[in-house]
Amino acid sequence: MTAPTEHPDPTPSQRWAAEQQNWQQLLLSYADASAQDEQFLTHIGNAMRGSLLAGKPYPGTASDAKKDQRDDTMSNDEVVFALRRLEGQVSDLIRTVDVLIKSGTASQREVN
Repeated sequence: MTAPTEHPDPTPSQRWAAEQQNWQQLLLSYADASAQDEQFLTHIGNAMRGSLLAGKPYPGTASDAKKDQRDDTMSNDEVVFALRRLEGQVSDLIRTVDVLIKSGTASQREVN
């Protein structure tokens, strides 16, 4: 009969790798849950819109050196900033139109 094989303790690098995998799994599951949470997405959208209203592009700005090199063209950050600003304005416009439609429908019901 053979002796049962003992599992030696994992090395520090193996423990570290296992711990890192656990952290990565935790972060991925949190990101997945957040991406499906409507309240979280609303807060992210508000943060992005707030940065636009503050005049600061989301997520960053272009450096002055890049602006000097390309005076007549927009940088990627500037294009993203302009698109995000338009996106916020269109969202606000859609919400305003929806409110007007709902209030118009409600007032028509009261008349009839």
